Amino acid sequence: MVNKNKLQKHHELLGNTLNILYSMFKDHTNRTSHKMMLLEECIDDYTAVKSIAKNLITQFDTFSTEEKNLIELNMNLRQFMFHLNEEIKAIKNKKRSYQDFFKSLLFFRRHIDKLKDEFLDGKRENVNPDDKEMYRVLAIYTQDYYNCHFEKYYSKFGCKRPFIDKFYRDYSLQNFPANLLKLFNKIAKEDEYDYYFCLLRGGLPYTLLLNILGLNENKIKYIVIGNRTGSHFDHRYILDLIDFNENSITRKKILIIDNNLATGLTLKKAFKKIMSYHPLNVSVLLDYFIHDISQISTENIRDKLKIDIHKIWVARDSGNPKLSDPEIIKLKHEVLNKAKIRLQ
Repeated sequence: MVNKNKLQKHHELLGNTLNILYSMFKDHTNRTSHKMMLLEECIDDYTAVKSIAKNLITQFDTFSTEEKNLIELNMNLRQFMFHLNEEIKAIKNKKRSYQDFFKSLLFFRRHIDKLKDEFLDGKRENVNPDDKEMYRVLAIYTQDYYNCHFEKYYSKFGCKRPFIDKFYRDYSLQNFPANLLKLFNKIAKEDEYDYYFCLLRGGLPYTLLLNILGLNENKIKYIVIGNRTGSHFDHRYILDLIDFNENSITRKKILIIDNNLATGLTLKKAFKKIMSYHPLNVSVLLDYFIHDISQISTENIRDKLKIDIHKIWVARDSGNPKLSDPEIIKLKHEVLNKAKIRLQ
């Protein structure tokens, strides 16, 4: 649970980061106008987050339980601080060059933008109250489900990175994505696949949402996959199918579920593993592509990854139904009520 000591550690970590950035700014070696501009922007961003951490510490005792819970649920803060701590330790142990450290800091700014949106710009206040409650209940349910069923597997492999609910991370500051909800309801109700393979951990909130919408739990399988410890300095990979009978999927239709696709490495490894058991075909369900990392899209994914995907579902490309659509309103109430029941 979040507390002042944890926030104080975040504040100190940001202070250490800024000290390194200041020293880089003063270094005249290989200075270019572009690099100096990026350094200045980076210093401004990290100063802003340090100020956010300071304000949270100062006001912490005045926060309600609900406000403290929202800080605990902030996935951007959780993910950002884990990776930043990894970077600082690597610098101190001389396992990271300052140039690579700076590249990572620039990449982490995607989290900083979300932290500013929540703690400086108050974007959460613009979210529909029912949607806020949906995000909160689904996030708690997903965390509890992970702790109960899957945390033991990651502990066994020595994973250090905290669980990140990427659905909550990506959407909690906007109204509930109607296109995703409509597509997931269609997939759950039509139920055209024999088995649904959730790629842990990113695919978990999406798989649980499908289950809440009516997908048969007995048809869901889970794959522990990804970086072994969660640190991007450790390149060891894990791939472990949970409670799996390899003969059960022969000549069956399979749907792989994950949150997004950046390099495609995780999907490619999972796809090849599943194909080794000779299913009839394998389709993929994603929320979105991160195009700027590897330029992979629906159109070129088969060629880029060299895998024969049968069908590709991408939630963000599935149209844009109105939030006022009676079907969407009904679905939201259904999801919220069922999730609340599961939490009891």
